[in-house]
This record gives sequence, C-alpha cells and structure tokens, in this order.
Amino acid sequence: MNFFKRELKYFLWWIGARFPLLPSIMFHKVRPYLWRLIGVKIGKDVSIGYGVYLDIDGSHRVKIGNHVLITSECMILCHRRDLSNYRRGNLQKELSYLEKEVVIEDNVHVGMRSIIMPGVTVHEGAVIAAGSTVVKDVPAYTVVGGNPAKIIRELE
Repeated sequence: MNFFKRELKYFLWWIGARFPLLPSIMFHKVRPYLWRLIGVKIGKDVSIGYGVYLDIDGSHRVKIGNHVLITSECMILCHRRDLSNYRRGNLQKELSYLEKEVVIEDNVHVGMRSIIMPGVTVHEGAVIAAGSTVVKDVPAYTVVGGNPAKIIRELE
C-alpha cells in the first residue's frame, strides 16, 4: 500500500476514534463516514463509539450491516499470527499472519471493550456482552459473553 495513503487512513481513523468533542455527531455520523473512507463496508444507521480500534491495513476486510451499535473501546481485528507452524526454537516475530474477514450483520450490538477476532461472523440480531472476546461465529439472536465468548441465552 502506498505509504501516504496508509498514513492518511491512520490519521482519519485516529481523528474519528479520539476526537473528544461533539460526541453524538461523532457517534452516529462522523465515525461511520470516516470508516467508509478508509475502506470499511458499512450499512446505514451504524453507530460507532469512542476509541474503537480497527485494523487499518485490513479495513477492506470488515463488513458492517445496517442498524449496528459498536460501543466504546472495542477492537475489531482482521489479522493474527499464524501459529500452525510455530515450534520450539522458532522466533514469534518471524511467523506469518493470517488475514481474515470480519462480518457484523444487521441489528447487532457490540458491548463496550469487546474484542472481535479475525474470521468471525456476528449474525443478525446478536448481542455481545461488554468485555467479551469473540473467537468464533455468533449465531443470530443470541447473547454471548465471556472470554472466550459463549452463548448466554437465545433471544425470543
């Protein structure tokens, strides 16, 4: 990726994530707009809280549906180290990365300080409890929580 284009993406994300003024406008309008500019596919009526971290280099791998609420200080990760070939004596910093898509479908609520790992799909109507680490797909209309996130209950 072009150096200046990458730095511009980081700058736009930083402004959106950290700008302390006008919280309601930033939450409902500005952050989703800035995320679209850096490559995230976002539906309508999406709200993104303060300090949400996003893999900037993998922003094109994030898809967010309509009517999604992502609360403050969450993390959406699109890459991780590939540990499949990691053995004693290997250097961790020399391991390659696995890059996978993250899909958040319509009408999802992501609780504060949750982490969504690479390759996860959060299906329609799901709720992720605050502080959860989501490592596998979340079924539609369920509440998940914990580390790793497990189904707490199914919604009627």
